[in-house]
Amino acid sequence: MCEDGFYAEVIVEIPTRKLDRSFHYGVPPSLVDKVRPGARVLVPFRGKNLPGYVVGFGSPEKEVNIKDIKGVLDEGPVFTPDLLELARWMSASYLCSSAEALNLLVTPRLKVKGRREERHYYCALAGEELAGALQKRRSPGQAAALKKAVECPGLTGRELAVAAGVSSAVLTGLVKKGLLTFSADTVRRCPAGPAAAPPGDPFRLTAGQEAALGPVKDALLSGAFKTFLLYGVTGSGKTEVYLRSIDRALALGRGAVALVPEIALTPQMVGQFRGRFGDRVAVLHSGLSDGERYDEWRRVQEGTAAVALGTRSAVFAPMPRPGLFIIDEEHEPSYKQIGR
Repeated sequence: MCEDGFYAEVIVEIPTRKLDRSFHYGVPPSLVDKVRPGARVLVPFRGKNLPGYVVGFGSPEKEVNIKDIKGVLDEGPVFTPDLLELARWMSASYLCSSAEALNLLVTPRLKVKGRREERHYYCALAGEELAGALQKRRSPGQAAALKKAVECPGLTGRELAVAAGVSSAVLTGLVKKGLLTFSADTVRRCPAGPAAAPPGDPFRLTAGQEAALGPVKDALLSGAFKTFLLYGVTGSGKTEVYLRSIDRALALGRGAVALVPEIALTPQMVGQFRGRFGDRVAVLHSGLSDGERYDEWRRVQEGTAAVALGTRSAVFAPMPRPGLFIIDEEHEPSYKQIGR
């Protein structure tokens, strides 16, 4: 139980709409500081321990047997109030449970526990202390690793181990003895893809492109919600209209999400988008590794990448201030899921 007699309200991960509601659970004292709205927790349900999402706090309408939350599964909230509202709308509109909808929204966050770190090693001693440490009797491996760290400061753990011909355990031993130190740097797992296409010289839009772009720019400036259908045969210049619309959204401090129907089309678009917007483009699709997808997801969430490009799942990119959604080849059946 929390303060004032309130209990945590939890949506349990059950793939059925028959029980699509929140259940009350007590919060043990050891978890009071961790159980917050948006937290993912482990709860007892019908003889099993199942994951669930904390959506708020309250009291049951009648006397019931309240069980306690078993634990917190992730550090910090995995969704915001806005995403919860979206999940509930999806549940009502698309005949799925709220838990299934939340899973779609936060999947990249759940599959990977955190960012990838890379350690760079340095000798922790200098001057007479270093000379004394090198003169002491040490194993050949320790001596070789220490000398190599002096000669080549900043090597990664793997690079240092290979250069000195030792195992990672030797480096760990030297760190424990205070002879080596390291810095841990976050490493972005970059999706493989084509290089950015040369931006080229700006060209004058055709009359048709100007006519298509004008209303989109006006809608972005007004902040009004509007939809537009851009029709044109292959090679008619639709992509340039996309790019300039995105450019306008970015200039107004907004983000943009662009969807393509198939992964096979993504590399071509990635080159064009990166040629125009550089590293502000995040790529999101099922062909990425879990780590790559997580890092791109986080770049969108943190605002580092203001443009998300990918297949249909990219529509759930956690864009802080979305201003524009583009669905290329919207008529393609790949955007629809038929059956369950």
